[in-house]
Amino acid sequence: MTAPVGLAAVDHVQLAAPPGSEDALRAFYAHDPAGNRLEFLEPDAA
Repeated sequence: MTAPVGLAAVDHVQLAAPPGSEDALRAFYAHDPAGNRLEFLEPDAA
């Protein structure tokens, strides 16, 4: 049996969200202790 592989780094995470929810998502993710940046793309650019 081998040891499980851990996660070393995350380059980006893509989430789907309903149109108009950007402000609520910004408020929820604004206090990211890792200092990650929240960026919104237009639906056709994602």
